[in-house]
Amino acid sequence: MDTKTLWDPGQNCTRRSNRNDWWLKFTMAEQTTVTSVGIFMSGDRLHDVRLYDVFKCVETVDTSSYIEDECTESLQFCNATLGQTTEQTCEGWGPREVSQYWALRITAVGPMEDPGPEPWLTEVYWYGFAGEPFAAARTAMPP
Repeated sequence: MDTKTLWDPGQNCTRRSNRNDWWLKFTMAEQTTVTSVGIFMSGDRLHDVRLYDVFKCVETVDTSSYIEDECTESLQFCNATLGQTTEQTCEGWGPREVSQYWALRITAVGPMEDPGPEPWLTEVYWYGFAGEPFAAARTAMPP
């Protein structure tokens, strides 16, 4: 469990047009097909995520660089409901997205427009399975 997530390590905001550009990068244990993402928030409305998007990254996730430096364009834009403490999921980017590296970018926080405060996510879940889609079904079939 990561109990010390740092938003914007190094406090370098020079490439950002506003503070509503928070990101978390994830390295899975192996190549993974992600089918959906679930987030849990504090439910206080002020720090709740309103909009976020999911990225598939193509190389090692470097925590000091920006999403645009190593990840493909966004696979899906997702809406979340403020004031909720239950899981909110996002899906719909197709079943064949496989990578070991993934990112979540939060683009709107709280009820107001820019700039939003830091988001307070309590949990993030990545749903899917290891390897290529349908690989297990292909190998389980008799020759």
